[in-house]
Amino acid sequence: MRIFMNAIIPLMVIITSLLSANVAAEEVKPNKWQPGFSGTIMGMFGGVQTQDQADSGDKKINSLDDKAEKKNKAFFLPISTGILQYTLDSGEQQFYIGTDQSDLAIGRVHFELGYKQYVKQAGTFSLGIVPGLLKSDTWEDPYLVGENRDKTKAVVRGLRFKYENIMASQFSIELAAGKQVIKDEQSASGANYTDQERALLQREGNVYFAQLSHVNPITQSFYLRSALSYKRLDADGAAMASNSYGGDLSFIKVLHSSNLVLNIRYHHIDFDESNPVFENTQSDNKYGVIATYVYKNLFGWKGVGVGAAVGYIVGDSNIDFYDSSNALVSTGVSYSF
Repeated sequence: MRIFMNAIIPLMVIITSLLSANVAAEEVKPNKWQPGFSGTIMGMFGGVQTQDQADSGDKKINSLDDKAEKKNKAFFLPISTGILQYTLDSGEQQFYIGTDQSDLAIGRVHFELGYKQYVKQAGTFSLGIVPGLLKSDTWEDPYLVGENRDKTKAVVRGLRFKYENIMASQFSIELAAGKQVIKDEQSASGANYTDQERALLQREGNVYFAQLSHVNPITQSFYLRSALSYKRLDADGAAMASNSYGGDLSFIKVLHSSNLVLNIRYHHIDFDESNPVFENTQSDNKYGVIATYVYKNLFGWKGVGVGAAVGYIVGDSNIDFYDSSNALVSTGVSYSF
């Protein structure tokens, strides 16, 4: 499972939010919540194809020019995500714990503990703590040649703030700050690299994120959600520090018993300084498209939803080593209470 989790996680963040919630209705028509406990759990199964040399490619490479082999893997996650919420009697204050269903601020799906406050005619405010309990895999030294590369864990810990449906405008903002930690950072460990070059390749550092989004109800059953985002990775190594600019569009069709969503996204990433391994300053473009169909209240069972999703995300870098592609076909079943 370690090989393909890095591919599943970015797609799962988006897919889960679509399978487990009426995205358009929640953002356009914020109402007070039902007092007491509520939540959602979800399971997924499907298949994924990955091609990514920098994070999850071949364990042993003979040259940095080697292209990563495509890896195919089936997966079954009995509980891929889940969230538990408790709303106070007023219906306007809510505590939550779990994996938030919306796109998370700092890149991957995270376990989060937080608080939401609904203010009539003003919108919904939320503040969450991301303790970094969920980790992803990467290489200790991605540039090691002629020997087996060892896996290590990467994690992001931070805080996230959201203000949704600002003054009933259908605009929302999201701000986050965190720390990216690599458990055993050994980039450029070979004897052919200098200490100065190793310092430039350190991946740990602070992460800052901002997003502005808007939901436009074209008709009573068709919505267009657009978003612009900025992410700063202030890595310890200047060659790994970057600025990311992104945008995405979601076309949401709400039917009587089902939802159909098409999500399209693009990100451009510029790095601060030249990478000493490749003697070039990295610049990436990332494209993605995900289509999801959700059927609600399956067989008349209240709260039970089933859906199917296909997704494809490709990363095109001016340094071939960082090129990547991830494709996913999945089915999920969710239960909300």
